[in-house]
Amino acid sequence: MLDKNNQFFDSEKILSIAFETEFIKRSNYKIDPCLLLTSFIIVLAKGSYSLREWALKYSTFSETIISFQAIHKKLSIRCLSFLEGVVQYVLSNAIFHNTRYNHAIFDKFNRVIIEDSTCIKLCNALFESFSGNSNGHVKKTMSRIQFTFDLKGGQWLNGKLGTYKVTDNTFSTDIQDRVEKGDLVLRDLGYWNLSAFRYFVENEIYFLSKLKVGTAIFKVDGGNLDIQNLLKSYDKQGVNQVDMQVLIGVHKVPVRIVGYKLDSLQAQKKLSASKKSRHKNQPLSKLAMYLTSWNIFITNIEAEGFELSKIIDIYKLRWYIEMLFKNWKSNFNFEKVVSASKGPDPLKPEIMMYLSFIFMGAFFQPSYNIFNEILLAKSKVILSPFKFATRFKEKIVEYLKHIILNINMTFIQDEVLKLQKYCCYENRNDRKNMGQLIYKISP
Repeated sequence: MLDKNNQFFDSEKILSIAFETEFIKRSNYKIDPCLLLTSFIIVLAKGSYSLREWALKYSTFSETIISFQAIHKKLSIRCLSFLEGVVQYVLSNAIFHNTRYNHAIFDKFNRVIIEDSTCIKLCNALFESFSGNSNGHVKKTMSRIQFTFDLKGGQWLNGKLGTYKVTDNTFSTDIQDRVEKGDLVLRDLGYWNLSAFRYFVENEIYFLSKLKVGTAIFKVDGGNLDIQNLLKSYDKQGVNQVDMQVLIGVHKVPVRIVGYKLDSLQAQKKLSASKKSRHKNQPLSKLAMYLTSWNIFITNIEAEGFELSKIIDIYKLRWYIEMLFKNWKSNFNFEKVVSASKGPDPLKPEIMMYLSFIFMGAFFQPSYNIFNEILLAKSKVILSPFKFATRFKEKIVEYLKHIILNINMTFIQDEVLKLQKYCCYENRNDRKNMGQLIYKISP
């Protein structure tokens, strides 16, 4: 049985948040908010989420037996406010701060922030709240969840559930409330927004993005710059790289254009992908077709110390969040948890998202970071997040007790030996894994 001295949160702080948000109103509450969170964490880690399993796990750890209906009833608007408060506590409390990746190339930046979204199918009873796809005969309810991750700190920064129609571009300026001077923001074309780039430049925030076809480009000393003519002249001269300062957009945002020529096989693959992504009634323009033979980035990172090869390596790290999504979905049934509610209440998916976010931000990610840094320092091997997730599920209670609740070095040292043998990336000569991409960077 878990008591107040054997839980994985600060009981007093969690109770304070619960009372402030009126998640609980009386001192003789039936459902303990700290134990409610703890039991959810264990159920989710086991990959067997259901309200019945949650109620059973809670009752196993408590002197009080509760029904799954009782938990369902607690998942209300007050629960949402409570969980929002817990998320803020988790993200700001030193207990949950993660160890930092020590890459020399990252020293210049305060944080390295990656954004991405994932879509999750919900029950059709929520169609009016979340929209989705409909052809008049069949409708599919979809939600879009936006996440922000600090790669340098190894920390989740934000999660936000929205409707399917709220695209990445619509969300592109939301980050302005969270970024700080000295941060680096890595973006794909879905988040392309000239106003956001202008904000970054004006506030000394670094960014790196692909160049959007059709963007107005101007020379620093005045006049339009025809990017197609420029690159074609490079082709004739046998020049396969570009690196220059320009101005972009109506407000003439000062940026650095940097890029390289693709080989014929890469260019053909990129062209095929571009054609496939377009609607049949919207063919590629001649400019777009030509630019598939180049990879062009824009950034406000200065050229000194950050030549083309390093810009390419940094941008590759944007795929790290895709790996996190895949791990979250495949190992911890994230989609199943968020879409578990079958009723019309739009709060339920958001509540489940916050609960999952607490699990990843406060437990899984810090545990991974601790072991990964030990292994890297001790043996120069990199822990695979996917393999570690399997081990984490098997040893969830021990991990929570010996890593999150109290640091038990004997347990950690013994576990490191097992993780090194069974859960690290294998070194391969034919390709680099994501861990190697991250850790190979040096000035």
